[in-house]
Amino acid sequence: MKDYINDTFIRLTQEGRIKDAVRFCERVAEEAPYVEFQCVALKDLAECHFFYTGDGEACREANLRGLRLMEEHPEILEGTEHMEKHLITRMYSDFCEQFRSVAVSFEEYEECCEKPLRVRDQNATEKRGLKAVEQLKSQNAGWIENMFLLLEQYFPQAQTLTANAAAAQGSCLAQLILLNRRKLRTKALDVNFALQQYMNCTVANVEKLIQTCGQNKYPPDAEQLLFLFDRTASIIESFRGDRQADQPTVEKCLESLAEARKHVEELCARPAVQAELSRVKGRTDYLTLERIAADFDDQMESLRGVNLKEVGTGEQGNNGRAFDTETGRKMGRLFHRLLFVVIVFAVAWVIWKLNGYLFAH
Repeated sequence: MKDYINDTFIRLTQEGRIKDAVRFCERVAEEAPYVEFQCVALKDLAECHFFYTGDGEACREANLRGLRLMEEHPEILEGTEHMEKHLITRMYSDFCEQFRSVAVSFEEYEECCEKPLRVRDQNATEKRGLKAVEQLKSQNAGWIENMFLLLEQYFPQAQTLTANAAAAQGSCLAQLILLNRRKLRTKALDVNFALQQYMNCTVANVEKLIQTCGQNKYPPDAEQLLFLFDRTASIIESFRGDRQADQPTVEKCLESLAEARKHVEELCARPAVQAELSRVKGRTDYLTLERIAADFDDQMESLRGVNLKEVGTGEQGNNGRAFDTETGRKMGRLFHRLLFVVIVFAVAWVIWKLNGYLFAH
């Protein structure tokens, strides 16, 4: 199931179907039958928000859910029948590393540098990060300074063709600055800068996703992209009347978002785009939500088959473990074949003995 989850997530994001990717990961995280598979879905969900939707708060939530699950079930860190130990410990480490990227305090960052030490040694990135944290503290700087340093790097990168994820990452940081402005003690000037960068990164992110659709020869779908404007517009609109926010800046950001949204709507509504989208959706290999749901049910059924337990019928092995009926059938067929070979050899031996006796007399 791990490969099914990852492969489906990759395919949906490559096709620009970001909304479907979020829905898919959320469903698997809720309904997958084993903790390790729920964690795989949560890891993909966190990455989806960090690299595609630009929703920093949702990225934090997905990472925290994954970490809590793994810490509530520490036995899985030793490996399970479905996933090897090194894959699970790597996933735990990935949750910590991803959460550090959306931390909103020194304490969160430091904690997520220490947690991976339960499964591996400290790496060079963590050593550099902790050293930088100590330098910021020694200068009496707040965590907000670190967030702005990163944000100022992401947006210029977002304008290049080679940094598709930078716009989403910048959106995550700007959003978190705005949502945690009181905790971070953000100044009015910083709030206005974050508002502008949040709007800029959101627009750039949608542009990059449309470009990715073109590169992958897949038509952009308005339903899969327009929801990305909604969260941004909602947060920026909440600053109307806020004393820290420059109101003309707020209105200008909302106006720019509305213009970008209209542009995407018009682009996706073009006859050529709609015709190509209809053709793609008509393909037999197109992953509709119904097909994704059916595939997911099949995956869960196959897992039940692998671990079929007949405890209720009293079929127990000598070691007290649940009896696997499929294995039993295979062993039965092997026994019958061996028995047939033994009988053939016995009959041949008797005939050989009889022939010897007749020739002797």
